[in-house]
Amino acid sequence: MVYIPNIPQAGNTLAESQPWILANFTDLNTYFSVDHVALDAAANNGSHNKVGFIGVNPSAPVPVTTEGITLIADYSAATSKYILRYKQNSVAFPADSSHALTNSHIPLAASIGYSYLPGGILIQWGRTAADVVTGVQTTINFPVAFTSTAYSVQVTLEKDNPASGTAQAANVVRTTVSTTGFDVYHSASGNHKVQWMAIGVSA
Repeated sequence: MVYIPNIPQAGNTLAESQPWILANFTDLNTYFSVDHVALDAAANNGSHNKVGFIGVNPSAPVPVTTEGITLIADYSAATSKYILRYKQNSVAFPADSSHALTNSHIPLAASIGYSYLPGGILIQWGRTAADVVTGVQTTINFPVAFTSTAYSVQVTLEKDNPASGTAQAANVVRTTVSTTGFDVYHSASGNHKVQWMAIGVSA
């Protein structure tokens, strides 16, 4: 299958050019459907199945067929929604799998919220609504459950006067960190709110 450019020529009759024109039009849908829904599709024709970008050396703009990036709208059976993924086609990464750029969940921009990062990373944050009582192990629940145990959980004790009292730090109780939350403990003077942040993976 080879597309024939510059058809028809000015000196050609229609009868001479007709086989080449027919061949070009026959092939167009095949070329188009590499990245698009087929032109003769019943619906969504003209939409992209994926978008492939061929790598180009800026100093010598010649396509490099072994390098490139592919963008894919990937359907998730678990959520019944599409997410945008990319795959790097490269000599350096010949077996590179696709990586999520978006997530089917909507981020929550709030004092207790979360956001999804490329690659499936989920970051969550918050502040306890009530003071954490000194000397009492207190559970904090994540707004969204991680797929696996959080990679990192950080906590900070709120104090109006950080120089007062003893044992200023708040501690994450390591053995309680799970997909849904963790326990925090502090022995500072008085009761205080705790700010927290957690990083992990989401489906």
